Amino acid sequence: AHAPYHFYQPALDPSAQAEHFIRTAGKSYPRYIVNVEVAEHYENHTQSVLAFLQRVEQLTNTKPVIYTSSGYWNEFMRP
Repeated sequence: AHAPYHFYQPALDPSAQAEHFIRTAGKSYPRYIVNVEVAEHYENHTQSVLAFLQRVEQLTNTKPVIYTSSGYWNEFMRP
């Protein structure tokens, strides 16, 4: 099965990114994949990613799938 794929950019506005992603991909897929792997430190990174994921879910009624490594998740995403 095909699924739209988005490479998350932490330096950009999360809501605007989500809206552009779904406007481009459309709302007819059973899943949406988000790559979260930019290895730079950004203030409020976890909250920013969460805002992006929540906006995608609002727009599609689907929880997006996160694509990342365990090393990245443990270093950059854990509180």
